[in-house]
Amino acid sequence: MRGVFTVEPQEPIEAKGFPEQVLVFLVREFKPRAFRVQTKSVEGVETQMIRRRTELDTLKDALLTAF
Repeated sequence: MRGVFTVEPQEPIEAKGFPEQVLVFLVREFKPRAFRVQTKSVEGVETQMIRRRTELDTLKDALLTAF
């Protein structure tokens, strides 16, 4: 989240596919900024596809087949 949101730490949770508890944060508010560049994503938030390699490969194959 890297400074984009005001967050409040919560109790860690058990999550399927993770060997240890996962840290959880409650987003309280979006931090205002004087200057903001328009983007298609949320600045500072980084996401990863977890255990979705097969689905991603299927989508890539479908795209290549279509073109």
